[in-house]
Order: sequence, then C-alpha cells, then structure tokens
Amino acid sequence: MEKDYDFLYEANNVYRTKNYIVKQIIGVRCSEQENNVIFSFDTYYRRTAKRDKIYEKHFRERKNRDGRRLPTTIHVCPHLCGIVMAYPECKVYGVARRHF
Repeated sequence: MEKDYDFLYEANNVYRTKNYIVKQIIGVRCSEQENNVIFSFDTYYRRTAKRDKIYEKHFRERKNRDGRRLPTTIHVCPHLCGIVMAYPECKVYGVARRHF
C-alpha cells in the first residue's frame, strides 16, 4: 500500500487534529484475574496536502469531517509500545493480531 494511504490500513478509527491524521487500532484484553482493558494503539501521520485529499475523499460522508478519538482505557503511542507487549495475546475485535 502506498505510504500516503498508510493511515487507512488496518485502522478501526481515523481522525484529524490540527497537524496530524491519527490512526487508531483498538484492542481488548480480557483477564479473569485482572481488570479487562480496552487499549488504543495510535499512529500519528503529519498532515500533507496529499494525505488531506485522501482523507477528505474517504470520509466525505461524515457529519464531523475531522472525526474524533474513541475513548479507551489505555492509550499507546509507538514510542510506548512496551505497554502492548505486556498483553501479547491481545485481540482486536475478536481477531487475534500479531505483536505491534
């Protein structure tokens, strides 16, 4: 997939801020011993004219064109990926996923 379209690949949610287009991959960790956790692995893409054009085309039917972040229990950014490794058998909407 072309680099400019990366923010759409495997995303559960995509939204925009002033400077970034953010891809959210949302996962659920269920545990009988601990509390269940809903986490978000977020990737930030700097807004460019080409990415904005792709975003506008893909989300043209949205009421709120910029979208919004879906709330989760844990927010993981790429530089904090050690948190995800604490949940190696994470599930994303019921589908087993590889380690991030």
